[in-house]
Amino acid sequence: SWQSRQLETLAQRVDVTRIFALSKLYYVAQVLPLPNKYRKQIDSSLSKFIFRGRHERLQLDELQNSYEHGGLGLPNIAVKADSLLLKQMCRMMTLPGERSFHLLGYWLG
Repeated sequence: SWQSRQLETLAQRVDVTRIFALSKLYYVAQVLPLPNKYRKQIDSSLSKFIFRGRHERLQLDELQNSYEHGGLGLPNIAVKADSLLLKQMCRMMTLPGERSFHLLGYWLG
């Protein structure tokens, strides 16, 4: 478990989150929309990991800022998941044949 790792700094925990945890989420988010209910749960779990279950001294929004703006570059999960799905939808629209529109219709509902 990542909770048991000796990650001393906030930046280390953000890096581990970005590199290991969110990459798996993004893989799935390319083909399945991420419901709001799960976005909140993921944000909560990330916050508990990053702040070691202690009271948050910073909002996740602040950590999502770039280094130049005082943040740590933590991605906004909702925006990233939506953009990955949209990217795949755009790719599907450019594929030849009717099958791509059938799959796109499935995603759009």
